[in-house]
Amino acid sequence: MEVDSAYDLISSAIDCARPANGYLVCGGKAECAELEGRILRKLFPDGIELLEAGTHPDVIRLLPSGKRHEITVDDMRTVVVVPMGASSYCGGWKVAVINSADRMNVQSSNALLKCLEEPPAKSLFFLTTDSPDAILPTILSRVQRIDLPRGEELLEGEEFAKLIDIFEGTKITGVADRMRMGTKLAQFLEEILAEAEDSGTVTKMFFKTLISIVRRWMIDGKLERFKAFRNVDAVEDAAKQCSMSINKEAVLCHMADRMFFS
Repeated sequence: MEVDSAYDLISSAIDCARPANGYLVCGGKAECAELEGRILRKLFPDGIELLEAGTHPDVIRLLPSGKRHEITVDDMRTVVVVPMGASSYCGGWKVAVINSADRMNVQSSNALLKCLEEPPAKSLFFLTTDSPDAILPTILSRVQRIDLPRGEELLEGEEFAKLIDIFEGTKITGVADRMRMGTKLAQFLEEILAEAEDSGTVTKMFFKTLISIVRRWMIDGKLERFKAFRNVDAVEDAAKQCSMSINKEAVLCHMADRMFFS
């Protein structure tokens, strides 16, 4: 669904006073942010300056935090659950925006679930993620899912198969194996970049594909959630370092050294 269509859908529900208890918006970060901004401007037309400054008193925002880069139950209760149960400062809507909602753990998801089951009047819960498969089923059953474009696509075909072979076919028993994996990943990245018309886009696809693989380990039960999140952090940090032209082999070896494989 394109952003315009998603906006029309949610906007119409708001106009009819029948919005969903919550919306789970799945897509690229830019697409999710655009839809989020348009919905907030609709609900708070007199508070545009406050929205742009990020200081609107009736808009609550929760992001992952801490070493594990996750959304904890304490943060969920303090930042979202309790404030959303209070009266609106401006006498209208209250909105809770939970970005990177896939970073909620079981406890924080259960705390949010109670709000979604019996939402306060004139409240809207807006969850965004680029990894909907990592959202717990209990949350999925209480929200309306909106699928937006995902931005950069993932590697496919032979390239995807080769990346999987490197990433899942290398037996990791010690530091030497991690370094070997990092070197193989760097060589593979250089191979696909040599044939690329747009190196920046291909590099983003490479790292987004790695992220999808390590998240799949969590979904399939191969890794605990916190370990999978640590892996995502390692890949995201490597992507940033490669974008700054740091030696790719060194970056990817360091990434592999930080990761959990079991």
